[in-house]
Parts: sequence; C-alpha cells; structure tokens
Amino acid sequence: MTERETYPGVAEGIADMGWVILPFYKGRFPLTEVIQLPFMALAQGKVNGETYSSGKVNSLILWTLYKEFPEMQAEWSEVKLLYLWSSSTSFISTVDKSVSNQMDVMGLKLRALPGGETEALKMLGASPVSMPIPEVYEASQRGVLDGMSTVWAQIASQRFYEVFNYYTPMAIVGNPMAVPMNLNTWNSLPADIQDAIWSISGLDGALFAGDTAWGFGERDAAFEGMKEAGKVMREVSMGIGEYDRWKAIAGEPLWKEWIADMEAKGLPGQKLFDEAVRLVEEYRD
Repeated sequence: MTERETYPGVAEGIADMGWVILPFYKGRFPLTEVIQLPFMALAQGKVNGETYSSGKVNSLILWTLYKEFPEMQAEWSEVKLLYLWSSSTSFISTVDKSVSNQMDVMGLKLRALPGGETEALKMLGASPVSMPIPEVYEASQRGVLDGMSTVWAQIASQRFYEVFNYYTPMAIVGNPMAVPMNLNTWNSLPADIQDAIWSISGLDGALFAGDTAWGFGERDAAFEGMKEAGKVMREVSMGIGEYDRWKAIAGEPLWKEWIADMEAKGLPGQKLFDEAVRLVEEYRD
C-alpha cells in the first residue's frame, strides 16, 4: 500500500489502521494542514520550562488545535483518529552548492513533499521535484537532484550524508501525520481494549510519536552515522535578515491564500490560523 493509498485503505477497511502522511493528501484535510504552512512550525520549543524537540512541540500544537476546533475533528469523522503528530521542521540539504540566501536557492532541483514545502520552494525560485525517498540517493549522485527539503531522520536512515555535503538549518515546514483506525474495527473492539488503546493515544500518542521519531536524537543519529562513515556535512549559516526575507516571499502570501481558501469553504481559517500563531509564540524557545 503506497502513501497515497493508506488513508482510503483504512477508511474502507482494507487495513485496520495506518500511518498517514498528510502532504500526500493535499486538500483532503485542509484545516489539519495549518502546521504545514511555511515558516509556521518551530525548530524547538519551551513548554512549562522544559525544552521540547521540534517534533514534540509541533505535535503538541497540532493536537491542541484538533481538540479546540470541531471543524478540524470533522475532517476525520469517517475513521477513529488515534492521534495526530508532526515531523520536525524540514531544512535544505544540498550536494554541491551551499545555500545561505534566497539567490542560492534559485534554480536548484530539490526533492520536496507536496503542499507547503513544494509551494514555498517554488516561490523562492527553486524547482521542487516529487520523488519517492528510495530514489533520492541515486538521483542525487547522478545530478538529477541538487538536494532536498529534508529532516535529520531521513539523513540518518537513508545515509544521505554520503551524498549531501551541506545543510542549511532554516526551519521551513512541519509535516503533519496521523494514525487513524477503521471505524468498524474500532467499534468492534471490547471497551477494555478500546480503553487500553486510547490510554496511549490522544495527546500522549502525539507527543510520544513526535519526540521518538523526530526528537533531538534524530540529529545525533545522523552525525553518528557521518562519523562512522568518515563523512562531513557542513552547516551553512543564513545571511542576516534572510529568515524574514524567506517568510515574506514564501510564508505570508501562502498564509493569506490558505486563510482565504478556508473562509471561502465556510471553514474558520482565520480563527484557527490565529490560534496556531498564538500557540507558536507561546511555545517559542
């Protein structure tokens, strides 16, 4: 079952449950996509004095929004949603050309997920490419790709540090994900089994998944892999004011477009966006 088949497979009962990567379903869960808007997610956060990893804090924000907005819950009404969570924020990693400003991005062929990543990179002047992860390594070796929008977990698990030489730690997007269960399967379970599943779902499931898969350890694993392989990826610093420049070019216009689109559909786009911004600022480290 491919990424694009997972959700309908669960909803229709082909599978009892699945791991759904929302960027492959652009427009299907429009309010849930708010965390995927460019430059909305956090590289890390502070919650009650504790430093949260990117995956953990963005998962907290996403699940909080889900609980607060019935319209967002309605997007998942045909399944039993166990939890939503978010990846860590993506950044640009490249083979030969380092990226320190917007001009460096222009013309680069970068693998990116559909949605916020692709839209932002287009507006910045890059040429986003849709490509399955298993093909990225060879494509980068052959010059088909100049790099990708990625996260440290991919760098580590796919050994991309063997082909990528540079990374620019600019937080671009957080990619939302979900674990739904087929509604008939859920309803067929005894109450005690439902209670047991739910005890590790909801907010607890979101925080666990966000922090386990995309916590601080993902970067450590990538650098440990580099060390063992004798490879080096060089960090490239952004120029002064570049973050604000990128946000003005590829963030704010897409925010306004998303809000207008939601409102046109009768959905509370402005209200949900404002609450997302409030949470981002509350947890900003």
